[in-house]
Amino acid sequence: MNEYQQTLLSVRNSYRLLHDYQRLILDSCDFIRTQLQLDYQGGYYKFSSAPVKNGGGDLKKWAWDWLGMIAYDMHCKKQDPEGDILLSMLHLADTNAFKAPRESRPDSKSFDSAVSGKSLIIFLYYLKPTGESWGDWNLSMLENDDERIVFTEKCEALQSFQHNAIGVFSVEVEEIFTEAGAKEVVKKLGEYFPKLKLTEA
Repeated sequence: MNEYQQTLLSVRNSYRLLHDYQRLILDSCDFIRTQLQLDYQGGYYKFSSAPVKNGGGDLKKWAWDWLGMIAYDMHCKKQDPEGDILLSMLHLADTNAFKAPRESRPDSKSFDSAVSGKSLIIFLYYLKPTGESWGDWNLSMLENDDERIVFTEKCEALQSFQHNAIGVFSVEVEEIFTEAGAKEVVKKLGEYFPKLKLTEA
C-alpha cells in the first residue's frame, strides 16, 4: 500500500468514526432532552454555514460547511408557570478550533494542538419570563471572536458559572458516552438549574 492509498484508508476509517461519534452525540443529547421533558426546537451551526442543500451551493464554500457538527447548538424548551425554560446544548468537538479567529478557520494547521483542546457539551440555561420579548440564541459570546475565545476558555476551566442572565454548565463529551453518565449529567443539571429538576413520583 503506497502513501496515497494509506491516506485514503485513513479517510474512509475517519468518516466511519465521525458518523458513529455524531450518532452518539445526537442520541445522548436526545436522551438528556427526553429525561428533562424538553421539546426540541431545532439547531444551528456555530462554526460554519449550514450545509449545502441538494442542487445548490458553492464549491468555494469552506470544507467546514460540510462538517458542521464540529460546533452545533441544539435548542430545547418547555413551559413553566413563570415563563419558558430555554436550554441550549452546544456541542464543541474541538475547543481549540472554536477559539480560532474566523479568518483562520479555513487553515486547520493554524489551530492550537488538538491535544491541548477539549470536547465539550455546554448547556446554556435561561428562564424567559412570561411576556418578555426574546429573539434567538445568537448570543454574542458565541459569535464575536474575542468574546468567544474568553467564553470557551472559561468553559474549559469551570464546570458552571453565570454569564449575564445565562446559566452555563459544561461537561466533557466522554461524560455522556454511557446511559449512566448521561443520567448523572441530568441529575447535575437539575441541581444547578432547579427549574429543570424533575419531581420524583
